[in-house]
Amino acid sequence: MEKSGHSASDRKGFYLNVLNEGKRSILVDVEVMPAPDGTRPKAVKVQPSRLKIGPKSVRKIILVIGNLDKEKQREVHVCVSTQKHNSNTLLRICGAYTAHKRH
Repeated sequence: MEKSGHSASDRKGFYLNVLNEGKRSILVDVEVMPAPDGTRPKAVKVQPSRLKIGPKSVRKIILVIGNLDKEKQREVHVCVSTQKHNSNTLLRICGAYTAHKRH
């Protein structure tokens, strides 16, 4: 997954669609990943961070990347993963989201 977008404000929001193609409801966690140096990105929010998705359903997540007034471009990595008790298989899908400050 990869997405990029411009914003005239100090924040940029992205919608992420999480799909459950299975026949049972699942619980998933959404996590903003640390930068390569191990620090947590500041002014980044994801809502909700844990959600239940019904069978054959889609849920939207909102990712907001802030501090575009201080940094003209910010890249954030987000991972969506299933929880252990959903099944014997754990799934993890990650993506890069880049926000640009529009001049």
